[in-house]
Amino acid sequence: METIDFSVFLKQTAAAAGIDQDTIPNSFFTQMRDFADRRVAQAWDRCEWPGAIRYNQPTVNSSGNLNKFTYPTGADVILNVYNEDPRQGTNVARYGFSLTYDGTNQEVIIPEADTSVWVEYKEAPPSFTGDAFKAGNNYSSGDQVYANGNFYKVTSSLQPAGVFSLMLSQGHVAIEKKIPKIFQSFLVRACYADYLKANGQTQQAAIEEQQSELIIFREIEKVQRVQGQHRRIEMNTY
Repeated sequence: METIDFSVFLKQTAAAAGIDQDTIPNSFFTQMRDFADRRVAQAWDRCEWPGAIRYNQPTVNSSGNLNKFTYPTGADVILNVYNEDPRQGTNVARYGFSLTYDGTNQEVIIPEADTSVWVEYKEAPPSFTGDAFKAGNNYSSGDQVYANGNFYKVTSSLQPAGVFSLMLSQGHVAIEKKIPKIFQSFLVRACYADYLKANGQTQQAAIEEQQSELIIFREIEKVQRVQGQHRRIEMNTY
């Protein structure tokens, strides 16, 4: 899925709000970060975007009469479980499945399947939660920071942290998922609408909200109608 830097979205939204793109205040960045985190998740749920669909062949474990595997890392929702890779076969079988939690891991139970399956899932959306990186701060593994126009996850604890470019070259941080480019126009309009609402400009916010809906609807139409990317419907026979 083609992506854009968070800084591109940030500057475009600042321009819409009449804020100098070269001197964006931290308060505006924090506001847009929180708005974008929510709005990207909303757009992500609106469609099974082809660029978000993943496939893998998990390790299936047997327990009594049950076959199960661990919920795929990074998955948002599981769409289907097949007996073979559905991208390569035309007569694949689809298995029923249910989800459970064993106290440590979320698991997928496949009562009717054998020990060889393929799982089709939609990966989790990008998430934006970090503050701007500051040299000298203490960072723990798993923290998120904003630097170089994007968000990064801290992969190893640092007390105190040094220069960001050095941390990056030494592998102490790894870039997070970026904003999908297909969401760019929607996100600018939707987050600007949130900004207007936060500042009491409800009428103008409603106009921007409506425009954002038209934009995301057109992107959904491209997937479902223009490009014709319909998912295969399988019928059970008896």
